[in-house]
Amino acid sequence: RICFEVELKNDNTQIELILYKGRILVTEFDQYSVTTRFSLINLYAPNVEEGRRRFFDKLKPFCVYNSISVGDFNVWRTRLDAPSRSSFKRDELRERLKDLLMNQEMMDAWRDLNLLKRRQTVMGT
Repeated sequence: RICFEVELKNDNTQIELILYKGRILVTEFDQYSVTTRFSLINLYAPNVEEGRRRFFDKLKPFCVYNSISVGDFNVWRTRLDAPSRSSFKRDELRERLKDLLMNQEMMDAWRDLNLLKRRQTVMGT
């Protein structure tokens, strides 16, 4: 864990950056004129199942109120997120992601706004 703390004097904002081995970058904004703290979490989950399992466990404490998580979870949340020719079988990590979203009161903004659209991440060539 590497922490950086930056205080910007002109608008009373304090920013804390927390980096976890290149996989999770948490930027916490503490606006003194506002009573709540805001976190932006940029993440890249491992594509290996065991690594992803540990990753989700480490991610949970950061997924609190007033936070936005962006990046690659490396899990197809629904059949519509998967390529049409791929096998979409039961996945323990999909269930863990679903539980994380539900238990931490989070939402998948794109999927919730586009319930029936088929769209997946573009694979590298």
